[in-house]
Amino acid sequence: MKRLTAAGESVQVTDNGKPLWVLRSATAPSLADADRQLVDDELDAMLAERRTPLCGLRRAIDRGFPDAMTYGDSSFVLRLLTNEVGSEHAVAVFRRLGRPGLAFSPLHEIEIRNGLRMKAFMELRLRPAASKTEIERELSAWEGRLERFLERGTLVKVEVSWDKVVESALRLSREQTLRLGTRSYDILHVAMAAELRCRDFITCDLRQAKLARSAGLKVTMVEVSGD
Repeated sequence: MKRLTAAGESVQVTDNGKPLWVLRSATAPSLADADRQLVDDELDAMLAERRTPLCGLRRAIDRGFPDAMTYGDSSFVLRLLTNEVGSEHAVAVFRRLGRPGLAFSPLHEIEIRNGLRMKAFMELRLRPAASKTEIERELSAWEGRLERFLERGTLVKVEVSWDKVVESALRLSREQTLRLGTRSYDILHVAMAAELRCRDFITCDLRQAKLARSAGLKVTMVEVSGD
């Protein structure tokens, strides 16, 4: 995780070295309050739209592998939940793809929920003018959006065989880490997508994109300024 410089430059928050979002100091260029509100409004409007039910979703969920599932890694999903720099690009890409159902695995469960709390933790330190109550209110809004995504089927909870995921991850490590410098979370996300039989993979992380392509997944890379 890069630290805030004396000049007030932006910092990149990472989880195990993997970019999740970019936080900026109050004096650095950032989303203006009006822009942050526009992104929030856009996310909430997307939540209010009707979605076409996934074909055979109930039958597929009963098997543990929803049909036509798309896999969005944490760098992408977090930007659908928060009004962070790059969120507007993530929303635009998601709309362009037809707002597909996104797999929400046990790996997402811990990484996304903890990621939201970690973002609030960093906001408390990088926005000294903001009160703890204000940051906690923002965290509550992000968590509420996550729950609505789950309720509406935008995020679809799935179960996997962890033994198979680990087996696939170890194979990917042997084949790709020396070539791509892949990280553990990168490998686990791609292995998870493969186990869920997802065809499409969305990420904001270039290294993650390279690994997913090497595994035969169709990758949509969301360009995020500052990463």
